[in-house]
Amino acid sequence: MLDLKKDSPFIAVAEGELDTITLSICGIPAVGVAGVKAWEKHFGRCLADFDTVYSFADGDKAGGSFASFLGREVKARPIRLPKGMDVNSIYMEGGADAVRRLLQS
Repeated sequence: MLDLKKDSPFIAVAEGELDTITLSICGIPAVGVAGVKAWEKHFGRCLADFDTVYSFADGDKAGGSFASFLGREVKARPIRLPKGMDVNSIYMEGGADAVRRLLQS
């Protein structure tokens, strides 16, 4: 939640706590949600001051649903993760640079 206070034009929404922490460690301000069912209506207001909201959803069916939901709910731009991967697994394979490159794809 502290990343909501960072001076940044963008913020990422991750699917889960570990991915949220990993994004933050990589220099990408992030907040996490434990899936679509955990979303509360007021969460959108927390993101309203950011120019861009990115969704970092897991590379599975549930992640696709999460990204679609965030696109409708807060106009989040989806960051596509490879099938079967999440932010933390990408970090473990390629480090912080690999995670930051996701924003460029």
